[in-house]
Amino acid sequence: MATTAADPVFVDTNILIYAAIASSPFYGPAIGKLDSFRRVGVELWVSRQTLREYLAALSRPQPCTSPLPAATLIADVVRFQTQFQIAEDGLHCEA
Repeated sequence: MATTAADPVFVDTNILIYAAIASSPFYGPAIGKLDSFRRVGVELWVSRQTLREYLAALSRPQPCTSPLPAATLIADVVRFQTQFQIAEDGLHCEA
């Protein structure tokens, strides 16, 4: 019997942040959930807004970490663009 992947999942900014900060109390669950989705072939989505929020949040002090270096944040976003489907912002009309 063949199995099929589940419905696509939209990943919220908080999950990306928790998965990036090893000192977060939610690091393990966030990493675990993302890994479990990937193992069963779930298509994961983020939006450009999610990526902007990630950059904004982690470029300033957080309860569990100091601001991350810009180079680290940029590398994270580049990696996210290969790991996730990207939902574009705005209205796209075709003529």
